Amino acid sequence: MLEQLIGCIDKGRGLVVETQKQGAAYVETIRQVDASLDPASDGWVQRKRLYDALDFWDVFTGVIKAPVFGLLIAVIGCFEGMKVEGSAESVGQRTTASVVEGIFTVIVVDALFSILFIQLGV
Repeated sequence: MLEQLIGCIDKGRGLVVETQKQGAAYVETIRQVDASLDPASDGWVQRKRLYDALDFWDVFTGVIKAPVFGLLIAVIGCFEGMKVEGSAESVGQRTTASVVEGIFTVIVVDALFSILFIQLGV
């Protein structure tokens, strides 16, 4: 039993080290991208491509949808939280219900937003 525990701990350490290596690689990639956008370098080319590719509505639809999704998730969480009856099992059940309802609601409302934005020509 002790050998299995030590083996699990060693595997966990290996995962942590691997995760740290991947994190360092991501940070280095972000630094390279950030350096390429430096005004002193040729970053203006990347910025121009970004501005050409982005439309006002691409950003604005996200600005519209994000608070709506946040409000829906908060309301669902509060509503389900009010149904808790006093036991740890009840808390777990209500938490699971709120997560499932929140995900489902966000998917449905996002689809409705998509239909609305298509109808508006956005």
